[in-house]
Amino acid sequence: MREGNCRRCRRNHRNRSQRLTKSAKRLLFIVCLFFVLLTGCDDFLLYIELDGISEGPFAISPRDISLPIGEEYTFSASGGYPPYTYSIFLGSGSIGESTGVYTAPGLDGYDIIQVTDLAGNASDASVAIYTAGGLSIIPNYIEIVKNESCSFTASGGTGSYSYSVESGTGTINASTGFFTAPDKVETGTVMVTDLIMPPPNTADATVKIRPN
Repeated sequence: MREGNCRRCRRNHRNRSQRLTKSAKRLLFIVCLFFVLLTGCDDFLLYIELDGISEGPFAISPRDISLPIGEEYTFSASGGYPPYTYSIFLGSGSIGESTGVYTAPGLDGYDIIQVTDLAGNASDASVAIYTAGGLSIIPNYIEIVKNESCSFTASGGTGSYSYSVESGTGTINASTGFFTAPDKVETGTVMVTDLIMPPPNTADATVKIRPN
């Protein structure tokens, strides 16, 4: 009889301990939730909103580019948590906050473009601004990631342009200037030729292919 009572006592004690443990866990959860809501409600809601929707490593493209004064170029972003917001971190150019369309200023110099995602992550790109003369290719320097694409344009001359890859293994559309990077790291050269203009009737651009 005494042994049966002991078993019941141990069982009752174990059940009370389990109930106390569950109650303690619930209380701890409520306290932590209250603390988070009290001290960082926005961050907590943002964590819930962003959970599980990251689209991979966050980066701006291109990372480095050279443009003549007054020229436009559209930056893009990938990864992270869309939507993205573009801004001029340093310099006097302008950029569309949601579109990434950048306009170089009217003077030579350097600008830094910054894009941020919904979580506050940031990625920067540098822009060198120069004065163009005669036939020119735009941009005349660019860094992009393997397998990415970009577009080249030309200015000056007669307007009868043909684009080609002079070195490297990327490909380009001869009439549109749409360039696709190869699946390897390298530095290549893209050329535009004015088919009517007498020599010198070419302009070159350097394309640096990055691993990421």
